[in-house]
Amino acid sequence: MNKDKTKKIARRTTVQRMAVLEELKRMLTHPTADELYTKVKHKLSGISLSTVYRNLEILCEEGLIKRLQFSSGQTRYDATMSTHHHIRCMKCGRVGDIDFERTQRIIELANKKSDYDVFDCKLEFIGICPKCQKNEKTDVKEIDTEKIEI
Repeated sequence: MNKDKTKKIARRTTVQRMAVLEELKRMLTHPTADELYTKVKHKLSGISLSTVYRNLEILCEEGLIKRLQFSSGQTRYDATMSTHHHIRCMKCGRVGDIDFERTQRIIELANKKSDYDVFDCKLEFIGICPKCQKNEKTDVKEIDTEKIEI
């Protein structure tokens, strides 16, 4: 068997791969492989974590999904293939999409200021999500309103 046929056999569509892709498309949270596995195993009880990892790798190689490496070191996955940027909560790690219309201008500036042929950029915005902000306010209120006996 030649290598081309082996590659095609290894890349045929499988039930597991379709389940991983479909669930990733439903999840807007940019899940980790572990988070995705938790969701997929409800539909395919026999699926293993290593199968999820392997299929995520194949889907990335085929250009159907993106692997997101964040400055926190965490790897997450995204089924949205159009150019967009991400915002990450430094408290809980939640990741969301953020529209940033000035991307093309940033690329143009990078081309002017370097010898590179810049064609894309990835921006990671870091902050504290609304839920964590609310929790911080709640935590402070609880401390402020407690009666402390000395």
